[in-house]
Amino acid sequence: MEARPPRADRSGVPGSEESPLQHLTAADSRELDRRAIEVHRIPGLILMEHASIGLAIGALELLGERGVAPEEARVEILCGPGNNGGDGLAVGRHLWNRGCRVTLLDLVPAGGRPRGSDADRQREINDALGIPRIDASTGPPPLSPRASLRIDAILGTGISRPPGGALERGVRALLDERVPVLSVDLPSGLDPDRGEPLGATVRAARTITLGLPKQGLARPSARPFTGAVSYVPIGAARTEIPANYPAFPPVPCPLGEDLLPLRGASGA
Repeated sequence: MEARPPRADRSGVPGSEESPLQHLTAADSRELDRRAIEVHRIPGLILMEHASIGLAIGALELLGERGVAPEEARVEILCGPGNNGGDGLAVGRHLWNRGCRVTLLDLVPAGGRPRGSDADRQREINDALGIPRIDASTGPPPLSPRASLRIDAILGTGISRPPGGALERGVRALLDERVPVLSVDLPSGLDPDRGEPLGATVRAARTITLGLPKQGLARPSARPFTGAVSYVPIGAARTEIPANYPAFPPVPCPLGEDLLPLRGASGA
């Protein structure tokens, strides 16, 4: 299904119940987050917490489908810069609290995140809890062949060129098909608007898109990379979201090939 162009409603927002917009461009996604934070005064850290709760539930579902109990699971999370990496750090905390053995592979060097940013706050929390976090910014991420699941929290909608350096090494490390990958928002390396790989691109077993589905995920070219796609609402006001998408609770809602919620899906 082709994304339809935004039509402003009375508030000027593309994506409310009066708008036909279903799938967001990268710019739309940034605007949705901006309005939540600046207009509706919802802190970004709360949006990140909602996102990470839904992602953690999706990770546990994927482990359960493979017959792996949380207490037996080994989960490796590759964390990049920005909010995508922050989501990954927060997911690590939730899975650690659930009993999973979690390793955070940080592709950002020490001090590389803006001090006080939402992602940096997540790093501080995890470090205080003692959740293992390895600096993977200078060489190939040290992945274990015994991992039950790997989470791709490397790059999100901010990508505009092929990943390089530590980010590319992280993407390439996830191309090992022996361990399933859950991608945060969209597979790292995939253009969020065109749905085409910009370079090395993760091939996920499952993608959980946040806020609203991204336009590129609806393109046929994206399907070899996304696996099954689910949607998690992150706490934006229900007036900002098309009526056919749930605004609460922050749990994965399976989407069909057209990226519309499946009838009877969780959260719908």
